[in-house]
Amino acid sequence: MVVNGGKKERIRIAVRNVTDYVPALRPLANKTVKPLYLDSFPKYEKRIEQMYGDNKKLMEDVKYWSAWHGFTPVEYNCFEFERMPVRERKQWISYEYKDRMCLKLGNFSEKYINLFMKKYETYKFYRPYYRREVICVSEEKDGQVFDSFFRKHPHFIIKPAAGSHGHGIRTVNEAYTEHRSRELFCSILSEGEAICEEFLVEADALQKLNPGTLNTIRVTTFHIKSEITVFLPIIRIGRKGMVVDNASSGGIFCAIDPQTGVLISDGFTYQHETFASHPDTGISFRGFQIPRWDELLALLPELLAKIPEIQYIGWDFALTDEGWTIVEANIGSNLGSGQIAHGGKKLAELNAMVKQCTCGLK
Repeated sequence: MVVNGGKKERIRIAVRNVTDYVPALRPLANKTVKPLYLDSFPKYEKRIEQMYGDNKKLMEDVKYWSAWHGFTPVEYNCFEFERMPVRERKQWISYEYKDRMCLKLGNFSEKYINLFMKKYETYKFYRPYYRREVICVSEEKDGQVFDSFFRKHPHFIIKPAAGSHGHGIRTVNEAYTEHRSRELFCSILSEGEAICEEFLVEADALQKLNPGTLNTIRVTTFHIKSEITVFLPIIRIGRKGMVVDNASSGGIFCAIDPQTGVLISDGFTYQHETFASHPDTGISFRGFQIPRWDELLALLPELLAKIPEIQYIGWDFALTDEGWTIVEANIGSNLGSGQIAHGGKKLAELNAMVKQCTCGLK
């Protein structure tokens, strides 16, 4: 187990293995033994009470699986734990468990946080692989850079510099004027640091899945002793009228066969919907071939060679007519959508890969 860090922790795991199946003992365990994820639990407690407060028994179960296993209340809901036997729940990967893994792998060192948690720093590091111009707007002196950018790219994307889940993203597609440029710049600056990206034109083969959104590929990689393993790859597809394809914003996601690039599942959403074909375009999911998949796989060693000591990264890619381009890279990549799309129960597979990592984990 990745989280196993000493005698006290082994005791907690032993207690948990009993209380998982005997809920009546949970109040006593909470009083006498520190839950494994108690430190992270407070940030979820209020949300749990908001989501499940009208059902006390269910709310207590959500709190238990958060404090003792590290599942967020959203995960509990999206993974449909309410209807899942305990023995199956224990085979899923929680958000906090994943974060502990990243911490032990060294992903959350100051060096990598500065490089990957700040979108503009990632862009500068991997600039040739972005295939588009990106600028950062953080202070008044950036006004001239923004004005020049807007002149060249009247269609662009604005993203919070450290945002996630597609929150706060908006598009601009309008004619340049000096007045409008200043107006937009002041608006962006008032909302905090942001990046502006030249709008990517997606290849027709993927754009047809849902015209109007950039339908991206999430590829999570383990870099183990010079070998690269692709873990739980998915495609994320928008819905009619959406700006982003993120599942947390209502998008659809499907499992990809890591060897062939063929979709091997129906489409899923966090709202417990399942689709054999896209509800807006009618395109069937299972059997759909992601074009130029071999090129994407061939790109991964090149990207990882620039930072070989990182053993776990989640990459978001988009396909243009010129080839694959990085959308974002994330050293704490979430595995929720990937687990759902690939059928869940991936904890043992994750642990097996982590044990092979070169950082000497115990």
